[in-house]
Amino acid sequence: MVATVLREGPAKHGGQNYWLSAEIAGGEELATIFSEVLLRPIRCDYRKPEEFPATMELTGDYSVEPWYSAAAREFLKQFSDGRMGDFGTVRDDTPYLTGTTPRSLQQWAQENRLALLG
Repeated sequence: MVATVLREGPAKHGGQNYWLSAEIAGGEELATIFSEVLLRPIRCDYRKPEEFPATMELTGDYSVEPWYSAAAREFLKQFSDGRMGDFGTVRDDTPYLTGTTPRSLQQWAQENRLALLG
């Protein structure tokens, strides 16, 4: 869809907002999809928004500034308490813009299996 918008340019798409949410998948659904595709167990480890900054700041591979992790915590808090309900809405403009059906996450994961396995 993004390629279509870029190819057709701003004369047609300038100032437009498009939705790309073809499906909704929670942690358990994601774990199931990736477990099936990668042929190994993947589990969903739910965390509370309050735990997020400490998790980010304790990771040794990279450094995250406290203000950034606090902002991420606030986003997750609003998401989990329902203030960001739009994120759980399926609205997909792909068929309208391209005339095609979007790929599911399962399809995408299958197509990218080798890259995911690294």
